[in-house]
Amino acid sequence: HAGFTNRGYRFLGCQYFRRQEWFAYEFPDKPSKLYVLKLPGDWMSNVYSRAQVVQTCGVNFWENSWDIGMEYWHNKLVCSGTGFWTVPIEVNFTSYGRRWRGEGELFDYCMVEVRKAAVSDTSSVLHETRLVPPVSFATIADLVSEIAVNYPYFTWDEEGTFHQMHDFVQSRGIKECHCSIFSEKVMERLSAQEGNSLSQSNEKSGARLLLSKLGRPSNGHHNGKWKIWTRCCLHDDGANCLPSFSWFKK
Repeated sequence: HAGFTNRGYRFLGCQYFRRQEWFAYEFPDKPSKLYVLKLPGDWMSNVYSRAQVVQTCGVNFWENSWDIGMEYWHNKLVCSGTGFWTVPIEVNFTSYGRRWRGEGELFDYCMVEVRKAAVSDTSSVLHETRLVPPVSFATIADLVSEIAVNYPYFTWDEEGTFHQMHDFVQSRGIKECHCSIFSEKVMERLSAQEGNSLSQSNEKSGARLLLSKLGRPSNGHHNGKWKIWTRCCLHDDGANCLPSFSWFKK
């Protein structure tokens, strides 16, 4: 915890959710949240040998149900281990929820999670790296907290507010960040270790991504060319971006 608190995070205590315990932190000057799974075992054991940027996509038929649904995508970083006994983990950067947006704010606060990995059959690997030497859970959690502290906002929305409100963004020193940007930043830091090599697909962050499972391309986030709308993650006025801690907020 020392590294987290030294960066200004406020420790909120342990929270129990989905039969698991989490260490909960609040950002230094914003109500953005950082949750780290209380993983059993030795956090210092260097057991994570591979990192992958994974994209999950699909169609949410609860939105635009009168049409054919809302297409969404979400990028996250997944780390797997040197043996079957290692619990795979993932790093998520999402919206804390629009209903928790501060007065006068144009962007949602972020929620960052280091948790057990859950990769669906609609997931695809954008690129990966071998971690040589392997790294520990503690190292990954500390690295995430170091990067996240500079990105308290989830800045993506359909309207492209971040790029339209340049003066507002500049005056408040807000840095652009969403799930794709954050997962790439963590991947870059892990890949910078001596001996690691990065294997990429032809797609890069912000470039044209092929959603092969849906059979159609998506240019970045919102794509007006298709009848199905495209969104970064499941996100609306009352929900989080892929909420996993929604029970804490009622």
